[in-house]
Amino acid sequence: MLHLCGHLLLHHAGGGEPTLLWLHDVAEVIAFYQEQIDWDEVLARAQAYDLVLPTQQVLTWVGEEWHVAIRPAVLERLRALRPSRSEKRVFGCLTAAHRSVARRFWAGLASMPGWGPRLRFVWRNLFPPAGYMRYCYRIAHPLVVPLYDPYRWFLGLRRAL
Repeated sequence: MLHLCGHLLLHHAGGGEPTLLWLHDVAEVIAFYQEQIDWDEVLARAQAYDLVLPTQQVLTWVGEEWHVAIRPAVLERLRALRPSRSEKRVFGCLTAAHRSVARRFWAGLASMPGWGPRLRFVWRNLFPPAGYMRYCYRIAHPLVVPLYDPYRWFLGLRRAL
């Protein structure tokens, strides 16, 4: 549930309202696992993993707007959680409307907790998997996929400058 809330707001909401598909996923998880959810654990981990803001927003939307069964006491405790200063900073960067690719890249890089994850993040952004490239750019022939990396770099640099 924390992953869905974080992924929805930090990667798909774009500074605005989240998409129905992602809200539906959260609602379904809550509805399906309703009896098994340990809300104390969910709230504690949201705080520990710096996911207070996305968890607050998404669960409030799902609970109040979609009428998914989340106890009012849980929603009150959720609203009472206070995000850390670093979470506020990263959340602000990642959810700002109209962020450029370069700003999203640097915000993502800054949120990584060490050199190993940062290097993997840079590598994955410079050289995404072939399946991702074929899907995003609708590349028909697999031999053309490597040519799209320099094309993407050129577009990114042009937009950044």
